[in-house]
Amino acid sequence: MDEADWKKRYHNLEKAYRKLEALCKRLSEKVSALEEENKALKERLNTNSSNSSKPPSQDPFRPNRKTKPSGKQRGGQPGHPGHKRQLYPEADLTANTDLKPTTCPSCQSAQFDAIPISIECRQVVELPPIQAEVTQYNIHTCRCGHCGKRSPSRSPERIWTTPYGISHIAEW
Repeated sequence: MDEADWKKRYHNLEKAYRKLEALCKRLSEKVSALEEENKALKERLNTNSSNSSKPPSQDPFRPNRKTKPSGKQRGGQPGHPGHKRQLYPEADLTANTDLKPTTCPSCQSAQFDAIPISIECRQVVELPPIQAEVTQYNIHTCRCGHCGKRSPSRSPERIWTTPYGISHIAEW
């Protein structure tokens, strides 16, 4: 091989080396970006109810129950006395309405016995609407009978500072 061939070969190898060097640089940058993404995804995987706002039911690898199941169903067992909301006494009721059937769902008849088989009581509690207490202050200004000058009445200081009463004003 003569010197011209060696120079040609050297330039080709140098060109290939530069291409490989650029490719290596691009791949290195890509690896760095993927490593950062991988780190962020691992951090997201490590979130649980103690280090994020996730509820405990979404904890990965949640530990099993500490108590062993007894074989009984959840809730009150047969024969257990129920706990229901106490009904208001008759004296506290504002209305008492009897709802009686009008037609039989089976035969469409409107004829029923006078004495019911059972009566189920359901009470609905409604809160009354809140009504604002509005006080109007009529501040009279009169002419003094002695000197003839205008004289306004004395009024509480708080009615000049805000149109809201004491119960509306927040204390710091």
